[in-house]
Formats: sequence, structure tokens, C-alpha cells
Amino acid sequence: LMSFSTLVILIISNIPILTTNIELPATANIIIFLAYLFALEVLITELLRSKMKTNQFCFLQCLNSFLLLIFIMIACYYMSFNLSIILNILFFVKSIIFVIGIYFLFKSKIISLKITKFSNTIIKKFLMPGLIFMLTGLAEWSLNFSDKIILGKYLSAELCAIYFSVYLISTGVLSLGSIFWWRLFPEISNYNNKQKNTKIFNEIASSNIKYINLVIPFILLITFIGPLLLSYLLNLKFDNLGIIIFFYSSGLFFHQISTGWEFFCYLKNKGKYVFINTIFWGFVSLILYIIFIPKFSIFGAVIVFLSMRILSSASLKLFSKKIGYNSNLVNSKLIQNEILNIFIVLITYVCLKNLLFTDESIFNSIAITVICLFFYFLLKNFIYLLKRSN
Repeated sequence: LMSFSTLVILIISNIPILTTNIELPATANIIIFLAYLFALEVLITELLRSKMKTNQFCFLQCLNSFLLLIFIMIACYYMSFNLSIILNILFFVKSIIFVIGIYFLFKSKIISLKITKFSNTIIKKFLMPGLIFMLTGLAEWSLNFSDKIILGKYLSAELCAIYFSVYLISTGVLSLGSIFWWRLFPEISNYNNKQKNTKIFNEIASSNIKYINLVIPFILLITFIGPLLLSYLLNLKFDNLGIIIFFYSSGLFFHQISTGWEFFCYLKNKGKYVFINTIFWGFVSLILYIIFIPKFSIFGAVIVFLSMRILSSASLKLFSKKIGYNSNLVNSKLIQNEILNIFIVLITYVCLKNLLFTDESIFNSIAITVICLFFYFLLKNFIYLLKRSN
């Protein structure tokens, strides 16, 4: 009810502009409605996920992407593609997802039409934690997206397009993490209720090991093949694009592996520290972006992004250790082995690219990628067999 009231107020606030510009309020209202539908979609999908309704959750995610692609292709083929058509497609698709999601919630008996009694403690239980979560989200936004605002101010459209594309191709790091994190918090919450801290540590470590085994090959894959894909998609060439992709995806990686420490803070009712930590590093990153982007262009943005992610994760680690997380997130030997493997593979990639496959063709890019990934898995298995023999 509160969010719907806010929605109505935002729309009414656009009415005075109608006398001067008709199209602007219409577009603004569609965007406001879209934001509301996006929020409802997240609420529905997260509710399904929290209740372990993975089939329905995955179905909505896949259907959302499929419908967007289909309608955009139809619009491109039969109509003149513009902002208005994009917004209407988004509004239509999100409305479909919302209706189907509500149907799943009723069918699973997660929600009902039964009128519940208004609780006097609703402000303490829901409103205040919700406001803190919203502020944390804004702080997270400053840490994640303030670089793009500064880039748009100081750099050309071509460089902004390259940076946004690097971000998009690197988001697979986040997608792989969501496979594990969506089920991690409910499980460790259950262990926390039973006061089984050892099982909490083991579950977090297990999820991180599985995640690392998946995400490292993915980061190497997009580092090797990403420059070729982006050059064809954008019709632009940019030197050292593989380095930018590697650093940016590594920043996302450090953010993801800190999820266990973040969840532990929530379990111990220390969510305020996560909020303060996010605000602090978000503010620092904004200042550094303003300093480094005009001087070092995309490279400055990527270095600041990676550095802030590492420092933010490190501060979460120190605080979670202070409140009782007395176990390693991941085995230190595993990390050492992975760093060594990545270093060797990257050196191999540079040598192959500069000595054997000097021509930047599709065949050469694919060949280098296959060879380097094969070498990575060979090294990984060799170290594993060497440990077993000892």
C-alpha cells in the first residue's frame, strides 16, 4: 500500500508539466510504472526463491528473457524502433511476468486473499529494516554504477559503449554466484537458529569452493574471447580490452565471494555494519572515479572498481571475524593454486597471442581460447593428482 501510494504521488507530481510538454510526463509515467513493476517482479521472484520454488523461479527468469527478445525482434522488423516502443515492450512483458508470478504464489499457497490484522509492530519489524535495506541499496548503487555516470561526463560515446559492454559480458560472474547464494542464506539461517556455527562455516566454504571452480574458467573464457565478441558487436577496436575484462570481472568476483561474510553479519544482527561499509566504500569510489577517470580513462575506472571491491570485501572479512567468524572462507592452498594457475595461463595467452597467433581473426581467437582453457584444466588436474599421490 505504501509503495502504491508513492507511485500515485509521483504520477500526480507530473501533472503540472502537462501544460508545457505532453510527451515528457507520459514517458516519465511509463518509467515510474516500469520501476514499480520491476520492484514487484523482484519481490515475487525472491519470494518464490526463498520458498525453494526453483522451477517457478527459473521459469519466470527464462520467460522474461524470451519474451523480451521476441518482442524486440518483432519491433525491429515491423516498426521503427525507438524509446517509446522499448518502454511499451518492457511494460507489457513485466505485466505478464507479474500476473504469472502472482498465479504461482497463489497456487503454491504462499499468499492468500485472507485479510490479516494490522500489527502495531509493523514499523519496527518491517518499515525500519526496509528503510535500512533501501539505503543500503542506494549505497550499493554508488559502488556499482557511479563509475558509469562519471564516464558519461568525461569520455566519448565510443568509450562508454565499450565500458558498458565490458560490464554486460562480465555479469555472468554475478549470474554464476546467484546459483549458490539464493539457497545459502536460508540454510545458514536454519543452522544459526540451532546454534550450529561450524555447519554455517562449512556451508559457506562449500558454496564458495563450488563457485570458484565455476567462475574462474568463465573469467578466463571472457578474457580470451571477449575482445573478439565486443569488436564485432560494437564495430570498434580497443587495445588491451582483455585486460579490462579480466580486471572488471575480477572485481565482481571479489564482491561475490564476500557474500558469505555479508550473510554472517545479517545472521548476527549486524546488518548496520554492511550498510556503513557499503556507504563508506561507495563514497570513496565516487571520489576516486572523479579523480582517475579523466586522467586514465577506462583503465582508471577499472582499477578503482577492482580496488574498491577488494577493500570492501576485506573490511567485511575483518568485521565478520570480529563477531565470531573464526573459519577460513576458502582453503588458503586452493586460492594459492588458483592464483598460480591463472598467472601461468595468462602468461601462456600473452605468448601465444604475440608469437604464434598474431593475426586477430576468429579462428586465432578461438584457438587461443581453447588452448589456454585446456592448459588451465590440465594444470588444475595435475595439482589435484599431485596432492592425492602425497
